[in-house]
Amino acid sequence: MPTGYKILLEVLVRGKAHEVVAVPYTFGERERGTSKLSFREELGYLRHLWQLSEARTEATRFVKFCAVGISGVLVNMGLLWLLTDFAGFYYLFSAIFAIEASILSNFTLNEIWTFRDRRVGAKKSILGRALKFNLVCIVGVGLNMAVLYGLTEFFGVYYLASNLAGIAVATLWNYGLSNFWAWRRR
Repeated sequence: MPTGYKILLEVLVRGKAHEVVAVPYTFGERERGTSKLSFREELGYLRHLWQLSEARTEATRFVKFCAVGISGVLVNMGLLWLLTDFAGFYYLFSAIFAIEASILSNFTLNEIWTFRDRRVGAKKSILGRALKFNLVCIVGVGLNMAVLYGLTEFFGVYYLASNLAGIAVATLWNYGLSNFWAWRRR
């Protein structure tokens, strides 16, 4: 919904125009009243521009992706603990199931929340996105492990700090490829 006097901004940003031209116009001297253009209006313009911008949409999408990722960590850790401590499985075997469960959980939440605007309803396309997301995340796990190992073993960085750096690298990888490959724009 347009805000304030900035309807042209809305038309230019949301419209599907392929070409915009400037039509020269010369304002005459104001005969009465005062201008309504104030610092507050200028801030409102910038705020509206941010709300309409693609950067805001992508920043919001990235925050959602990270929130889903945190929920995936909870799924992963909870299932790893349950399978290892209660079911008695070897922890590495449990980890395989925990990782895959968190990937599937993350896919489901990203499908219905983060990338909701890019869904295509066919079962084939959902399975395709799930497979792509799984591949992206498996590479992300590898990147996380490589950064964890490299920083800890070769640079003497404390392993928890190394793991956080690995998670950051994997998150950027996972988001980038999920955004441009698994849920690419049509």
